[in-house]
Amino acid sequence: MTNASNTKHLEVEPLPLPARSLDLFKSGKQFNLLLAIDNDDVAPAAIRIASGLASRGARPSVLRAVELMAPAPGSDDAMVLYAHAVLGEDLHQTMKEAIKKRIAETLKHDVDWPIESVDGHPAATILAQAAAQKAELIVMGIHAHGAFSQAIGENTAMGVLAKAEIPIMAVRPSLAIVPRRIMVATDFGIASRRAAHVAANLAHPGGTITLVHVANKDWVVEEGDEGAELVHREGIVHAFKHLIQEITLDKMIKVETVTRTGDPLVEVLAAAEDIAPDIIALASHRHHLLTRVLVGSVTRQLAREGKWSLLVVPPVSLQMDKGGNNARAA
Repeated sequence: MTNASNTKHLEVEPLPLPARSLDLFKSGKQFNLLLAIDNDDVAPAAIRIASGLASRGARPSVLRAVELMAPAPGSDDAMVLYAHAVLGEDLHQTMKEAIKKRIAETLKHDVDWPIESVDGHPAATILAQAAAQKAELIVMGIHAHGAFSQAIGENTAMGVLAKAEIPIMAVRPSLAIVPRRIMVATDFGIASRRAAHVAANLAHPGGTITLVHVANKDWVVEEGDEGAELVHREGIVHAFKHLIQEITLDKMIKVETVTRTGDPLVEVLAAAEDIAPDIIALASHRHHLLTRVLVGSVTRQLAREGKWSLLVVPPVSLQMDKGGNNARAA
């Protein structure tokens, strides 16, 4: 393991990474946060995280996505039809009031976060609201016993994780404050380096980032796989040093490194058991073999088990402009 405070900064030219990725979620930098919750047992953890980030620059808004089931054609289920067509606004107002009360009870004071209750497919609604509000982070809850909440279920969460163009924090009930110990699964490519930067920016001052790399001697370096090319050219030790130099700049955090060899799913899960992090960070979809395996298997398995909070960071959008800003959201 390597402690960042004892690591000499190298004179190296890092792989290009948009400026916005370096600054995203740094303390004092304002950003829009979408808190997608239900009024259940995981809501308080997500609320506390949103509040903690609000003190560091986040501007939270709250969403409760409700999928009201319309009756099948020919059904005489007049009660459902009545609630859906006539009492819809009253229902959503009641839900908004319940969420507002839950937030106040959790934080022991009122906040002025805007709250919306929206009828629609939960995953699609969350993504649409995030885009409409130009959110840069989605915070949602994850149960500790192998299933997501009824309103924001496993399929909803996986749908959001698979399609979101912004980072997502899926938090367990036990995560009460901004995380102090974050495990980052990295292949040293641009996408996972971005995940490491986001994790370092979100970490509690004085916290610890543990970088975990899973090596496999049988993997073939694919053309354009910048992380594997870096490891192949300079070795894992230097790849770690480059990344440590980047993410510790101007931050009071410690960095440790772990290298494991074998199947990514098995080894990432084993590393999580050993490290016991507050949250696990990893990059979402890319086209290379390692990331396909990590996202397709590890993220899904971590989400299903519900044992760890997750921070899933997508690659930089192709629509990022030269200044590092999201042209789509501008």
